[in-house]
Amino acid sequence: VGALIGDLNSDGVVDERDAVYLLFCTFRPVEYPIPDDQKDIVDFNKDGKVNSDDAIWLKEHLSNLEESLSSGGA
Repeated sequence: VGALIGDLNSDGVVDERDAVYLLFCTFRPVEYPIPDDQKDIVDFNKDGKVNSDDAIWLKEHLSNLEESLSSGGA
């Protein structure tokens, strides 16, 4: 059993709240630390750093996934 990739707030679901948490991580890392089991995998855009761009990437990815599922895609 491993970490659910992107579940930054550890609630068992990857959703917009995780994108917001990641955004907070980039600006307020003391109050919102990146969980140890996510540190190596939250560089979603693969640019070598974890920053607000990754939060935006996650939000867009979730939006696209939701849109695809609601239109009958897989």
